[in-house]
Amino acid sequence: MGFVTGFRGLRDGFQVPIALAEAGMLDGFVTDLYVGWPERVLGRALPARRAEQLLARHDGRLDGQPVLPMRGLALCEKLATLGGIAPDELYARFDPAYGHAMARAARRHRSDLLCYSAYAPSAFSAKYDHRPRKILFQYHPHYVLEDRILVEDAHAAEQGGQAINTAKPVSGFATHRSRLASDDAWRLADHIVCASSFTQRSLVEAGADADRISVISYGVELPTPIKIVRPGHFQALFVGSGFRRKGLHHLLAAWRAADLAPGSTLTVVARVIEPDLLEMVRQTPATEYRAGVSSAELATLYASASLFVMPSLVEGFGQVYLEALASGLPVLGTPNTALPDLGSEEDGVFIVPAGNPTALAEMLGRQSHLIDADPAIRIAARATAARFDWAKFRTGVAEIASNAG
Repeated sequence: MGFVTGFRGLRDGFQVPIALAEAGMLDGFVTDLYVGWPERVLGRALPARRAEQLLARHDGRLDGQPVLPMRGLALCEKLATLGGIAPDELYARFDPAYGHAMARAARRHRSDLLCYSAYAPSAFSAKYDHRPRKILFQYHPHYVLEDRILVEDAHAAEQGGQAINTAKPVSGFATHRSRLASDDAWRLADHIVCASSFTQRSLVEAGADADRISVISYGVELPTPIKIVRPGHFQALFVGSGFRRKGLHHLLAAWRAADLAPGSTLTVVARVIEPDLLEMVRQTPATEYRAGVSSAELATLYASASLFVMPSLVEGFGQVYLEALASGLPVLGTPNTALPDLGSEEDGVFIVPAGNPTALAEMLGRQSHLIDADPAIRIAARATAARFDWAKFRTGVAEIASNAG
């Protein structure tokens, strides 16, 4: 018996359906858009950036596999987005439709289910003539832990005299019906997969049995070796969403307080950023904000930076850490991410407590004087990333699919 899986977008670069296909266990892959050969031919006439986005919706390893694109649903989602519907409401309306589509495919083929948490409630709770195994992929921490961490951080900021003026609610996940349902889908699952021990911990705290949870770290493609540009001064780099969940406010506060080496600079790359955080960036000395960069520009930033810094308060994994490490760039973050699963300081992985700008400032100050004088740390960082390739992730998924029940 094979599996039906699915999701919208490019979730994990199609690695889960590819893992099932490689193991001969893919009965159906439900998605929003998937590019076939006619679209790929037409895509060559598009501008380079648009062509890259279009062609990313195809992977040759899924050629000949039962891919089930829901183009009509994707069009409805696009129209709803243009109509100004909020993302949380968009997901609440459309995510169940993907789960129902997976259920239909599973009934047709008498298949098992491997569902990401957003789509699991409708797929797992559907009626079946057979008894499908239900494997849940929980890709973000459970909302109870996430909500508690964010609320505590907001209260600490208020007590410290820092105003909260955020475009996204600090709390509220627990009150949004789609998030509440998806994060409690573990109750319907036979087995659970997480990408980090931190996410696993959040589920155990919510009541899940640790024995039914497997942790399989994500992977990364090692880029072609590039010439690393030795910076003439300490250069810290942040890449991520400009939300408090990513700890950007703590990074900016720490940067101001740190005893930094002369000439130190911080680059913040964020396509979206909350208004109060943008103002903090503008008021922070030696800091540059970039609203977005191309893949080539990001590779150059990785090659020329001294240290990648993203002190997230809550992170299901943090793929950007692996991307930085793969480019030979040491990383600094918190234990509320996948970093404890990836390595330690000798591996180019530096960890400070979450929500602690004082500890972060001390680490930034120390590294600003030391890290550029240690070329071996870049070699160690790249070697760390090499231990986490996508083939290893796919093998883990296939093993779980073969044995879980």
